[in-house]
Amino acid sequence: MKDQVILITGSSGFLGTHFVQELEKENQVITLSRNKSSDIILDLSKSIPELPKIDIVIHCAGKAHSIPKTKEDADAFYIVNYQGTKNLFAGLKSSIKTLRSFIFISTVAVYGLEKGENIVESTPLNGSSPYAKSKIHAEELVLRWTKENKINFSILRLPLIFGWNAPGNLGDLIKKIKQGFGIKISNLEAKKSVVLIDDIAEQLEKFINANDIFNLTDGHHPTFNNIVDTISKKYGKKPVSINLKLLQWVAKIGDRWGNFFPLNSSKVNKINSSLTFSDERARKDVGWNSRRVVDTP
Repeated sequence: MKDQVILITGSSGFLGTHFVQELEKENQVITLSRNKSSDIILDLSKSIPELPKIDIVIHCAGKAHSIPKTKEDADAFYIVNYQGTKNLFAGLKSSIKTLRSFIFISTVAVYGLEKGENIVESTPLNGSSPYAKSKIHAEELVLRWTKENKINFSILRLPLIFGWNAPGNLGDLIKKIKQGFGIKISNLEAKKSVVLIDDIAEQLEKFINANDIFNLTDGHHPTFNNIVDTISKKYGKKPVSINLKLLQWVAKIGDRWGNFFPLNSSKVNKINSSLTFSDERARKDVGWNSRRVVDTP
């Protein structure tokens, strides 16, 4: 008998599906998403859910992986990520006495940084994009609500999440490499923080009683070329190498005619800048133990 009841929001998404597969092995899992396969079919940004008694919530429903082109697009981040969290809390009123923990999936985008190394959780939250702002406000709401109701919490700030079925930019990169269009940038040494989706799913329960905010990474921070090599090796492809200096020169075209050219110096500088986050707190406090993304089979 699985006595512990875990609610997973966004259960049909990239993170949610992995969480469900892992946690339902030893727990009673209730899924909530807009997908018809979920136990509770609901759009949290529009409705307050009617929920049974819950012991643990893992809230990963949210909006990401898109660049807003209109005010409506920008507002959607707030509506989904903040209002959706607020509606979820309203639906949890009946579970206040049984609820042990609330785990919120956030992002390193809240820091608003494009470069830096070993950035820690106490770093100011200066994220200015609609996505970052919506997550900052949602984090604040989580902290207030859990404190008021004396419920354990964990906020997990995630960098690029590596998985073979990943959405967004990583998914596009995997697709291009599978098609034989993989590109490496010679002399590129900039490191980026990444974390394996399987590591997060397998170690989620470590954060149930943590009561803190954590960055999670693979602890090794691979370069872009390391990631391209890892994906290329899996699919038996050989990426083409492009010189960094040539790329910087080509980017000047975008500086002048940005409306007609997708690359500019700002984007190249971002690619060529290290941006890594420290997960020392998670390793020390809860025993977070990650694998190298570049070693993933």
